[in-house]
Formats: sequence, structure tokens, C-alpha cells
Amino acid sequence: PSSLQPHHSVMSGFSNYGGGYGGVFGGGGGKDSGKGRELMPINAAIKLLITPQEATILIGTGGKTSRQIADMTGTQLHLSGRDEFYPGTQMQEASCKGPNTDAVCSGVLAIYNKLAEETGKVSGGDWEVEHGGARVHFVVPTATARALIGAGGQTIRMMRMNSGMKVHVEEIAIGQGEMAEQVVSLAGPLTGLQGALPIILEKLSEVTSHAWFKGWAFNCMASNVNKGQAAVSHKGGKGEKGSKDSGGSGWDVPPAPGPGGKGDWHTTNMEILDNAVHSIPENLADPMDMSQTIQFPCPASCVASVLGTNGSGTREISTATGTSIDVQDIKGNHHEKTIVISGNAVSVIAAYLHVSNRLSAVQEIVSPGGFGGGSRGRGFSGTSL
Repeated sequence: PSSLQPHHSVMSGFSNYGGGYGGVFGGGGGKDSGKGRELMPINAAIKLLITPQEATILIGTGGKTSRQIADMTGTQLHLSGRDEFYPGTQMQEASCKGPNTDAVCSGVLAIYNKLAEETGKVSGGDWEVEHGGARVHFVVPTATARALIGAGGQTIRMMRMNSGMKVHVEEIAIGQGEMAEQVVSLAGPLTGLQGALPIILEKLSEVTSHAWFKGWAFNCMASNVNKGQAAVSHKGGKGEKGSKDSGGSGWDVPPAPGPGGKGDWHTTNMEILDNAVHSIPENLADPMDMSQTIQFPCPASCVASVLGTNGSGTREISTATGTSIDVQDIKGNHHEKTIVISGNAVSVIAAYLHVSNRLSAVQEIVSPGGFGGGSRGRGFSGTSL
């Protein structure tokens, strides 16, 4: 049964920014890449971040699924290439554009409804999501992100009340000037999207009359050279003036971005990591080298969630980084265990950051007011309720 009920409408097609799907929907003249595109007025748009697995479901055999959604809702759907990821993520960038907000709302709900058909949930790149749950990530102009926060977090609180979902606005801005954008993440029941999405689109509609909007709507930040600041992060934050709000762990409004739309603190951290990696001797970066080890404590109550179902969480990290990840008992300490990561210098650092983010997410979830209902593969840093 469908969890989300999109409206029925008409026409349009699906195009691929990077031509990464064998040209079926390639920008170079795939058979549906231009259908109805010139005639449709674009007065509303929103961008989504989805995993490569979700992208495959969205496209369907020969592009059938995406065409059906576009035709049914009267929208244009675009997707970045198979190896083109949004900055700081391993997620592809999709967009849904249409003549009005209702059409775009229907298109987005239809997309998520399709993604949930097989598993009964939308993972959005998270490690573990409860049945009937959703972890979704929208990309909106920075002006819209500020409006979604509202005075004292008022709009975010309204979204949570209407949808039952936790809402988080990333503090990192991608891009510059009017084209800068931020990620808005939601976690909670899949059906809650029907309450949250209209509010997001309403705030987006406030900027659609600006001259830069259509340029933003058609711009794709995803790239196969995925370097720079992370757009989706994971650290917990402080509540408004140090307080907690609406039963969740609220964060302060993001500080103004530094030069180039980046937070200065993040630029510094990236420079530190980049300089360190480039200074490592070749022998320590050898993929066959397993001589380096990092170990750190983990609360015993969090171990199972950090490992994931049958160890799937750390196994995925281990496979991706080429490391060995083990959990060891600490003699005389029943409250903590030791996580031991072995590999070359670069891989153990990468794995450590992934595991630390996972542990941080688990601790946030098990604490009162935690964000979401399952562990996540990345950390969040920004404004959330």
C-alpha cells in the first residue's frame, strides 16, 4: 500500500546531468531528455539527495519509473550522473521542477513513495532506519534555509509539530552568493513528509520570483570530483541559547558563512587534514600496509548499534576503507569496550572518522530527544529540532 499519495497530473520527461546511465537519459540527446521541456514553465523546484541504490530504483528499467512519475505529476526530473555526488557526500543530486508548487510536491512524494515500495522505508544513506521511517535530504537556497529556521526556530518547530519528523538545517553552505544552498534533513515517519514538504515548498515559493531562482533550479552541484566541505555532517549542537526545544536537541542558527560560503572552522579542519594526508610517506599509505592502529573507548551500551545488524555497519566502513575493525573487552571495565582499527595511516584515519560519527549518532539517538530512530552514517551539524 502507498504511504504517500501524490496528486495525478500530466507530461514531461527525465534527463541525466552527467550522462552516467549509458545515454538512456543522457544530456546528449537521450530519447526522453527533451520531451515537453521547452514548453513547461518552471515556477517551482526543489533538489533531493539520494543514494546510488535509490537512484537506480528511481530510474527503473530503461527509465520507465522516472518517466511514469514525471508524466503522472507534470514535472521534470533530473539526476546527476552515476559517479557524480553532492559535495561531501556519497549521494547523487536529483531535482524536481514544475509549473507550480502542487506539481513539485506531488512529484517529490511520488519519488519517495516509489523508493519505499521495496523496503517499506527510505534510508537516505543512513545505516539503519525503522520500518515505515524515512531519512530524507532536501537542498534549498540559503535564503530558504534561513526562512525555514524562522525567528527563534519557530518554523522548524511548526514543521515538526505538523509532521512528527525531526528537522535539521545544515550550517554548511555550498556555493556562493545568491546561488548558495544548504541541506535540510528530515527524520521520522515516512507519512510525515506530507506535513513537512508543503511547508518547505511554501518557503521556497517566496524566492521563485527572484531573477536567480531558475539558474539555481537548473544548477547541479554534484560532481565526480567530490572534494571540499561536507554538505551533510553529524555533530550534535546546542539548543537555542543553550536550551533544548520541542523535545529535541535544538541547535543555534548557523553562523554566517565565511569566504566562499564555507564556515571558517570547517575550512581550517579540511586544510589540516589535507596537509596531513599529503605529508604521509608512501610506505604508510600503501594499501597493503596494516601496521597502523587506532583504538578508542566505546560505551558498552552503544556497541551493538555502532556495529549494526550482524555487524553490517562497521563491515561497510571496513570494506570502504580497507581496514580491520574489532571490538575488545576492557579488563575490569564493564561499562566500556575498546574499538580497534588497523590498516595503513590514511585508511585508519578515515575509518576512525566514520566510526566516530556513527558512535556520535548512536549516542545522540539513545539520549533524550535524540535525532531520528536509527543510526546514521554521517554526522549532523547545524540547526535542528
